[in-house]
Amino acid sequence: MTIKLIYPIAFIAFCSASAFAKQPAEFSVSATNIYNGASEFKNDNTELKRDTWMLSADSNFQLAQRWKLGFSFGYENENFDWDIARPSLPISTTIAPWDKVKTVKASVTLSHILDRNWVLSATPIIQSSYVDGLSMSDAHSYGIVASGLYRFESGNMVGVGVAYTNDLNRVRTTPYLAINWKINDNWKLGNPFKSDFSGPAGLELSYQLNKDVSFGIGGTLKRHRFLVNGEDISAEIEETVTFIRASWNITPQFIASVYAGCNSNGTLEYSHDLGKFDLEGHSAGALSLTYKF
Repeated sequence: MTIKLIYPIAFIAFCSASAFAKQPAEFSVSATNIYNGASEFKNDNTELKRDTWMLSADSNFQLAQRWKLGFSFGYENENFDWDIARPSLPISTTIAPWDKVKTVKASVTLSHILDRNWVLSATPIIQSSYVDGLSMSDAHSYGIVASGLYRFESGNMVGVGVAYTNDLNRVRTTPYLAINWKINDNWKLGNPFKSDFSGPAGLELSYQLNKDVSFGIGGTLKRHRFLVNGEDISAEIEETVTFIRASWNITPQFIASVYAGCNSNGTLEYSHDLGKFDLEGHSAGALSLTYKF
């Protein structure tokens, strides 16, 4: 089944869930801008800057007392600014430097409260990520994320998850720690991101200053794999991301978050053994706005 067929099916499922929901659905939309500072290629004079715009829409439906269904749709536009001193590096002689990478993705999450202690969930995911000018249908990937969390009497939850992804010439199985642990009235340890093609969910230690303002510090491993030409050749950027965060509930529905941090241990690797290049660490920042309905 191609991506062109999967997205309409996901929309039909979304409409069906709305009709059978036992409670009013929860909706949210988000817009995020991520800026990556200049990153030099080790042992080379090449430099790369990236700027990414991300839009997403999420919804959750309570289907029954112990069943919950969620949908997520996203679009990303990542701009690349190259400063290549020697054109043969880091671009293969058969691959021209690209200016823009587009990503379209969707997922469906089904959660079930098994008993008073266990919560299980499964999330099928699909994605297309490709250099602008290529076909979205040639860049499709798919996978599934599953997790099991144990709920303690305190309400804290901890468990394990695993993400299986078949992503453009690379199949991975990635385990991760799933946690939602309230240390006290102010401190909490949790997962700041979703686990999907981009990597594990990460960990964040957060501090709730008051009902409207919170701060956090965390990190994770991030990947972005995308099609770079029509010959089934892909490229992947992998980095370790560490950050600090400040969030403000401007209204009960409107949340603004600012991130600052650095990306380290970066690599740019092509499929088919066309080359792998190490990236110097660089600064990064982001602004995310979320509105809940």
